[in-house]
Amino acid sequence: MSKVHPTAVVEDGAQIGQDVEIGPYCVIGPNVVLGDRVKLHSHVAMAGHTTLGEECEVYPFASVGHAPQDLKFKGEQSRLIVGKRTKIRRASKAALSSASARKFAKVRPSIPVPKVAGWRPPSAMTAF
Repeated sequence: MSKVHPTAVVEDGAQIGQDVEIGPYCVIGPNVVLGDRVKLHSHVAMAGHTTLGEECEVYPFASVGHAPQDLKFKGEQSRLIVGKRTKIRRASKAALSSASARKFAKVRPSIPVPKVAGWRPPSAMTAF
């Protein structure tokens, strides 16, 4: 069962997964999709066509899915896709992609890569 703090604002149209925790003063826009077991600490602002994968955690004062700082961005529709088990730390920003880059931006969790000559990560580590 999901927990939404009474001071949080979740706009109509937002999709909330199972066992999601939304903390105080969070604002979730109408096109946001939160996967199962996502945790948003206090004061998280989410907007745009943004998808957070399962078990992501977003810390206070993060801005996720708002317009990019790219001056070429003209309001075209684009997406932000955040991979499962990603942590977005406090006061961080993850913005939508601009058309000059591509139609969507992806954020993946950092995976430690061993420093062994010739070693390559298995394909499961590079995919969502």
